[in-house]
Amino acid sequence: MLKIYYSFFENPQILPVACLQRNEEINGCKNLKTKTQKYAVWKLLEYAIFDSFGKTAEETVFSKSKNGKWTSNICHFSLSHSENAIAVAISNSPVGIDVERIRTLPSGIENKILSPSEIEEFSTTPILEKNAYLIRKWTEKESYFKSLDKKNRSIINDNTLDKTFTHHLINNNGEQYFISVFATANEQATIIKV
Repeated sequence: MLKIYYSFFENPQILPVACLQRNEEINGCKNLKTKTQKYAVWKLLEYAIFDSFGKTAEETVFSKSKNGKWTSNICHFSLSHSENAIAVAISNSPVGIDVERIRTLPSGIENKILSPSEIEEFSTTPILEKNAYLIRKWTEKESYFKSLDKKNRSIINDNTLDKTFTHHLINNNGEQYFISVFATANEQATIIKV
């Protein structure tokens, strides 16, 4: 099972969530935008777990690994947010998700995020498709990394050419966002807009 939930939020009232450790993390955020994103994506996770498994947040045991990856006793999951877009992937196997607003990336970023074989592929990409290629690779690398429970990483060494991802383009009021999901089990994804 692989489900991708996504939504958009506008200034939700931040209330306590069932997981005390997540409450501390949310309340510890100094930046209001990040605090709101962390709250909204967690509420989407609670919705996704109830929708998929019929379990409430109070019935779910959440914990955070020493490397900072959230886990539960119900399923594997991953969280992502960008501007006012939030996304959650849930699965029976390790999973990672990343959502990014589509925007023009700075010149030269390919040298910071692409592996040598990806640089080669990038060099043959038509000029009008180069930015989209970089957004896709960035979200693929982020989602792949999130599927792991590692603290340190060098995304330039993560070659995504040999991995399978689920991609989805979403739109909110003229803003486009790109979602990439990596799941260790190659499963067909169900995509749910909330």
